[in-house]
Amino acid sequence: MATELIPVYHKVNKLYAQCGSPHKLYFSITKAAANLVNAEKCSLMLADKDTHALRVSAVTGAGRWLIENITMRAGEGIAGRVYAEGIPIVTDCAETISRYVLRPRPRYKTPSSVILPLGMGDETIGVLNVSDKRSGDPFTDADLFVLSTFSSQVFLILKIAGCYREIEHLRELSTTDFLTGLFNRRYFNIRLGEEHQRLKRSGGMFSLAMLDIDDFKLVNDIEGHLSGDRILKEIALVMSRSIRGNDILARYGGEEFAVIMPQTSEATAFRVAERIRSEIGNIRQSKTGKSPGRKITASIGIAVYNDFRKPVEDAIERADLALRRAKLRGKDCAVLYADSSGNTVIGDSLGRNRGRQFAGGPEILSPRVCKKMVE
Repeated sequence: MATELIPVYHKVNKLYAQCGSPHKLYFSITKAAANLVNAEKCSLMLADKDTHALRVSAVTGAGRWLIENITMRAGEGIAGRVYAEGIPIVTDCAETISRYVLRPRPRYKTPSSVILPLGMGDETIGVLNVSDKRSGDPFTDADLFVLSTFSSQVFLILKIAGCYREIEHLRELSTTDFLTGLFNRRYFNIRLGEEHQRLKRSGGMFSLAMLDIDDFKLVNDIEGHLSGDRILKEIALVMSRSIRGNDILARYGGEEFAVIMPQTSEATAFRVAERIRSEIGNIRQSKTGKSPGRKITASIGIAVYNDFRKPVEDAIERADLALRRAKLRGKDCAVLYADSSGNTVIGDSLGRNRGRQFAGGPEILSPRVCKKMVE
């Protein structure tokens, strides 16, 4: 018996490494079970937590499309009986099968099969079906012993895999804004810290853009919060399409969003911000009597961080000051905060330089102006 269990534990050890990938784990379970007893076919059926109906999760030795839509209630058929009672069933002839199912099994070569519950104590989470030995012989008590040991270990592995998925779900909830699906402020702070550490290691820079929806309170007051939520979702979608692959977009809070742009210069950051602002301008409020399709606009403040000796919070403060300047300019615009040297030069599509204001172009916000704004 100990000799027979050696391959079981070898296969179980390999399965533990796949707990983080459910579909790969399910297929590996059916493949391992079939190989343990030299069988051609094996299927894994897991129960729905709410309905307790069994559904095929993985198949070895047969096309899954043939049986993937098959569901069984507890007590229905052989698998349903095994799931309901928690006791394995071994079939060895057509008469045995006919006691549980009315229809014949045309896809199987032999009537011999082993159906085992995946459970422990009073808890059963699914069923493992093994059939058709390659030799054509029926399954033996030794096969049942090996598969029973394997199935009890599979139960533990599936429970651990469920814990992994729950942990990943909780981690996702902790870093994702529930309304927009974007990263939340907590994740934004984590990534901002990572960018700061990267600058310490290898130098460079990153740009930060803070965006605020203009007069968003009026949207909620006039059209209601459901309409406001719809607009926030649309803005999140527009911003997701407008940023680049390496940029980190987060909902900073309320109607305010933030974009971290790694290794991005002032000019490039401004162009990204302008693209976002332009796309947001295509969103309209609902065409109601009080608000007949008013255009949604946004103000954006941009700052560049390139000195790791200063607190990374400086980038947030500067971008926020630039955002406030954008509001003072009349909203629906982007403003760039100049670096501490005051020598920043912007090269954009219009070919203008620092210190010049023009329609559609950047305004440089110097530290001296920022100080006056704060005062």
